[in-house]
Parts: sequence; C-alpha cells; structure tokens
Amino acid sequence: MGDVVWLPYDEHGLASIGVRGQAARLLVEQGLPADCNRMFVRDRDRELAGRELPAGRAVFLGSFEDGINSYWLLVDSGEVQSIRPSASASARTARWIFSHVPSADQLR
Repeated sequence: MGDVVWLPYDEHGLASIGVRGQAARLLVEQGLPADCNRMFVRDRDRELAGRELPAGRAVFLGSFEDGINSYWLLVDSGEVQSIRPSASASARTARWIFSHVPSADQLR
C-alpha cells in the first residue's frame, strides 16, 4: 500500500466496548490506514463510538471521503460493514443499507 500510514486502535478502548479475539488483535497490532486513497479515512473524534445497528452493536472505524458512507465493526461477530443512509429515507426514520465487506479475521 505504498505510502499509506497504518495506525493501531486503542487496545483499552476496544476492550471496554467488548471487542475481543481476532478482530481486536488485528486492530491493535496492525491497525487500519489513516487515509487510504480517501476510500477509508480515520476520524479520531468519532473512532470507536458505539451505536446499535440492525445487525447488532457496532463501533465506528472510519468513513469514505464523502463523510456519508461509513465503516462499522460489529462487536459480536467481528464483521465490518459499510453503511450508507438510504437516499429515500427521512432523517427521522433512516433505513440503513448494508453492504458486506470481509470480516476483520480476513484482513491480513
């Protein structure tokens, strides 16, 4: 990945929100890119912020440069999902469209 800087996530922060196992190990040891061709952008202010999604409890990892599409780690399964609000949904009743990307176990 050339000049891309990979930064680790905070081990204690991950543990405190319940992220364990292979997903936690990879995020702490290897990390994720700080900015990978604007396709994945880290945001230290939002990083590891939790929320409940239809697929379960999740934490924010980063976003696409548009700031709308974002990447979330599902705490229980270790899967990473790319999420974008549906264009047809109102702000009050936002539906989420999920597109599956490989789980953290497959990020080697």
